[in-house]
Formats: sequence, structure tokens, C-alpha cells
Amino acid sequence: MKYLQCLFLLCCCTTATVQAQDYYHSDSILRYSASEQYIDFLLSHPTLLWDSTQIKGFGVADLHYLSKRTDFRTAQTEREHQAAAFEARGYNKIGSRVYVSGSFQFRKTWQDSLAFALRGPQPDGMPTYYFVPKAGKFERQIYQATAHVGYALKPNKWRTDLQMDYLHHWATRSVDPRMEHYTMQLVLKPSLSYRLGTLQTTLQGIWGYANAQTNLSYKHTPYTFGNAFPEYHYRTSYGYGNISLALDSSDMRQYDHYKGIALLGKTHKANWELLWHGEYLHTQQNSTNDQRRMVGYFVKQRFSLDAFRLSFFGIHHHSNPLAIRLVAEHKQGEDFNGNMRSKNYLWQQSRALVGFTKTLQSTTHLPKEFGVETTITHDERTDGSTNHYMQRTWVDVGMPLAITYVLPAANRIRWTLRPSYRISLHNELNIPNTQYTIFSTGIAYPEHYYYGTNALSLQTRLAYIGKTSVRYPFGLYIDLGWTRPDGYHGEIYPGTKYYSGNNTALQLGLNFYL
Repeated sequence: MKYLQCLFLLCCCTTATVQAQDYYHSDSILRYSASEQYIDFLLSHPTLLWDSTQIKGFGVADLHYLSKRTDFRTAQTEREHQAAAFEARGYNKIGSRVYVSGSFQFRKTWQDSLAFALRGPQPDGMPTYYFVPKAGKFERQIYQATAHVGYALKPNKWRTDLQMDYLHHWATRSVDPRMEHYTMQLVLKPSLSYRLGTLQTTLQGIWGYANAQTNLSYKHTPYTFGNAFPEYHYRTSYGYGNISLALDSSDMRQYDHYKGIALLGKTHKANWELLWHGEYLHTQQNSTNDQRRMVGYFVKQRFSLDAFRLSFFGIHHHSNPLAIRLVAEHKQGEDFNGNMRSKNYLWQQSRALVGFTKTLQSTTHLPKEFGVETTITHDERTDGSTNHYMQRTWVDVGMPLAITYVLPAANRIRWTLRPSYRISLHNELNIPNTQYTIFSTGIAYPEHYYYGTNALSLQTRLAYIGKTSVRYPFGLYIDLGWTRPDGYHGEIYPGTKYYSGNNTALQLGLNFYL
């Protein structure tokens, strides 16, 4: 499977070389944020790459190193994070009827001072995982790949596509309890597209599954029993406060199943182009301690999650491009606890984003860009057995800015800056005095303080974009990030921890445009 996906991407990148060069010399994705966002949307939804009026072929490879320190954080976030990654993606049209695209990413990460999260790439909000108060070092290896092929059943009228997404995640921890985690995920997305004039509509099905295993072991047996070292005793989370104090004797196995449907489309009039994507995805996760030959004999917890997403992207293809983005997401999930034989945990999360980017003076040697992005998020969680209730809402307002200096031979130096400010609009946490657990004091309250604190952030990038002696575009860039909390103004409850301080990040990267 891995070699098939790499073959698809290799085909995309190698055959797109000449066409990408022509695109680079004109209104290039290497020059304007609006065009960058446009390409990103299309490559994320390759069924929309049909008429090729804007892109005939494209390929990019990225190699980067990231180092960041996070003092202002939640309890389930590491303090130190380092990563080295290689990413590539591309698209091309073969003949008059075949369309191919692909991407892959290999990432190696090292995390230090991470506690309360003995798990893999499980999204925040999913209830079933191990945790331990003792912080430790983690090493992770992530491989993600996407392969896509489309075929025009009737040119400019009907087209069918198949997309395959694959993920493999491996993680280990070097401090007792020593975690070993594996995740494998495969998702298939068949689709059928129809064109009528400038309007394209795509209906896409989604089906997939994932298997994960987490096992824990101790190198020092005194940590496994008694009250001398309670910070080394791991627990199992089954919600938002509902935990098991017993150490499970066997590995945790989790089986995810995905079913969904998506509607995509695009249209254009004059210089305006509108693209949209609507998706519904149902995920069911079964968590158990079963053996390999006894799958599903007792499901400890079943969690069902329904996710809805709607996104619009509009761009004005002109010498001074304008891009408008609208995104709305909603997730709602509930569990069935096998031990209690009832529903216990409810989770809802909503997010909305509105943003635009505008380019000015694009025909000069000093084009400029500015924009505004606003994101509002609402999160609500209820745990019935422990009467834990959390509700929070926050808004993030950012202002992306950029300036480009055009050098001779179309080389460029580009500086981008994005100041932003996060504002806590509502922050509520209710826990009865009789229901305090290590989850309450170690996880719930630090989250309450983090999301109840306003924060100022600044991200910036300095990049050089040029060509080698054989005229292949390439880029060098450095990213800097900084976050400072604006102070928590509520009450710090006894026995709880507030993580404060500034956050910094540094990333160095190299891009190749094929």
C-alpha cells in the first residue's frame, strides 16, 4: 500500500515539472497568500481538480525541523517538543481522462515533560485512554499518505474518483509506566462528479476503519503497588471525570469504524471562483481488553461521534487576488459504558471561522497583503456518574500580514506576520466536592485555567524563493512563534496546578517546487 501511494505521488511530481514552471513565472502560488490558500483547498479535495484552467500540474516537497517550548499549556500537553519531518504532495493530469494526485508525510517527534496522556493520536474529547500523573519522555513516528486517481467517464461531463487515506502511528515512553502504542487507519473515499457548464458537483462516500493498541509495563516493580509512589500509578479515563483506579492487566485495544458522505463543488463567473465542501462523518470507537483471537468479546466502552463540516472558499483571480474563507464545524458524541450498562459521557464542540486575504500593488516590486481571521469555539462536556460539567467558549482574532520583495529573475524574499489575540468568552467548570479525583485536580482544573486565560500570540515567517541553475524553484524559510498569557483572573483552587509562562517555537525548512 505504501509503495502504491508513493508511486502515485512520484507520477504527479515528475510529470508536472514543466507546467509548474510556467505557473511559477506567472501569478504563482509562491507569491500570494490568496493563491496559496486556493492551491491548498484544491489539493485537499482533488476531485475538484478537473478543468485545469488554473493548474495543469503541481508538486512540492518540504523538509523541516521544529523545536518549541510550551510553558503556558494544559496538563495533557508536553513542555518540550522537537520534530523532524518530510512532506510531499502533487497533482497531474495524464492524457485526456486520467487525473492523479498524492501526498505523504513522515514525521519523527520527541516530547519531554508530558503527563496525563498515555495514548496515540486520539483527538481531544474522545473518552477512553490511559493517563498517569508522572511526566515522561515520548518518542513518536507518524506516517500519513493519500493516493487519488480519477477517470473521466465522459469528458467534461461525468467523472469517477477513488481516494485512499492511510495513517500509521507508533509511540513509546521511556519513564514508568512505559507505554507502547500502535495505530493503523485506512479510509476509502469513492466519488462521482458531474459538470454542467461552469458548475461541478461531486458526491463522495466515506468508509474506513482503524485499529489501535496501547500496552503499559514497568521496569521498576515498586512503582506498581502501594502508596509510596502514587504518581506512577496509571488510571483509565472513561469520560470527563469517570476513571478506573485499577491497573488493567492486559493491553487496551480500540477499533474505530468510519461511515460518511460528502458533497463538494465549484463554480466560477468572470474572475470569481467559489469552492465548497460539506461532510458528515460518523465514528464509532469500541474499547476493550480483548485478546487477538477474541475480538469484541467484551466492549468496556463504546463511543459514537457525529461530525459535520461545511467550508467555502472564494477567490478573485486577478492581479490583486482576494480570498474569502468560511468554515463551520460541529461534533457531538455519546458513550455506552459496558460496566455501568448505560450512557454516561456527552461531548459537544462547535467551531466557526471567517477570514479574508487581500493583495495590493501586485505589479510592483513590493506587493503587500493583509487580512483578518476570526475563529470562535464552543466546547461542552458532561460526565453523569461523577457530576463533572464543563462549558467554555473562546474567540481568536488574527491579522495576517505579508510583504514580498521581488528580486531580479523572479526570485523573491517574503515576510509574513500574524498577530492574534485569544479571548475567553465563557469558562465554566462544576465539580461537586465529593467527586474530586486525580482527573479533577490534574486534568480538568488546568484546562479550566488555560482556556479561561486570554493570550497574545505572534507568528512570523521569513522566506526566500528562488531557482536553481536548472530553473527548479526552491524555498528556504524560518518560522518563529511566541505566545504570552494575559493572566488568569479567576480563583486558583487548592490542590490544582496552573501552567504559566511564555511559549516559543522555531522552525527551519526547505521547499522544492517540481
